Amino acid sequence: MESIRITKSEIILFIALVLSTILWCYSFALVGITWNDLFSYSFSLIQQKLFSPNFFVFIFLMPLSLALLCAFAEKIGRMELRIVSVLGAITGISLSVLLLEVIKDYVIVGIFYVIALLVMAEITSRKIGEKGRFARIKAYSEGLRKFTVVLGLGFFVAGVLTIYPAQEEHIARMENALLGGIQENESNVNGIGNMIAMNNINVQREFLKQIMNDPNFQALRFKTEDKEVMEYIAYMDKLSKYINSKEYADKAMNVVNNKTSSIDFGELLSERIPYYSVFKNLFFLIYPFGLLSIVFMLGNLILRPLAIVYAIVLRKAL
Repeated sequence: MESIRITKSEIILFIALVLSTILWCYSFALVGITWNDLFSYSFSLIQQKLFSPNFFVFIFLMPLSLALLCAFAEKIGRMELRIVSVLGAITGISLSVLLLEVIKDYVIVGIFYVIALLVMAEITSRKIGEKGRFARIKAYSEGLRKFTVVLGLGFFVAGVLTIYPAQEEHIARMENALLGGIQENESNVNGIGNMIAMNNINVQREFLKQIMNDPNFQALRFKTEDKEVMEYIAYMDKLSKYINSKEYADKAMNVVNNKTSSIDFGELLSERIPYYSVFKNLFFLIYPFGLLSIVFMLGNLILRPLAIVYAIVLRKAL
């Protein structure tokens, strides 16, 4: 029976993959985007975390694992590269799940990450020996592109499995988050009602202002001998003062808020927005597809170029 021979390069790659995986998982944990955050539909919260310094650190660290795989593709045989990449990824992800609470939410994505590395190792090692100009960079790029596709599918599948069993709950949560976003832009809790009321009040104030500033109305103020005209002027002045008062605004907002509180905004959206009912029925596919699209964008525009640069530098260092 032939003994298994483990080379120095295989050991180095395995250790480097484990350490780099734990490192970028830790940086992602510092970003603080939990799986529940992605499905809270609080897009302002997600945006805030995506543009945090910790997320940019994560973006620069994650391609390191991918670059290691590319750099060692010429030093290790195809089968050995597949085995080491899978073992290194599984070990790194498993330790991260044990050490970092946030990563536990991404177990399904982690499984697809391991598969993605395996696919990438296969594609890269197969194409690395091809002849031609920039053949090595093309091999790296093709392997990384396939990695992004599989990882994106991981987010899509995990998203479907999250939403589909409780789609109605997720739709309600999404609608509440969108309406809550409107309310957050208002100074009071009943933001939608206040917005409608103040819009109507401003129309009334502007209309009354135009009447009272009209030259014909201003001319009436000089007819002091006419008692009825003076009573009319006094009434209009009193009305203008009342409509421009805080008391009137508060009363109008209370009336509108009492009416809007009973409105089913989800049903209203279904009636007013074309194909909204189709959107709701397919929400379990549409939202995960959005996650997949974001992964594709980040992977192809940022992670892949960085990984290629890292791989070229690492290969020269090796």
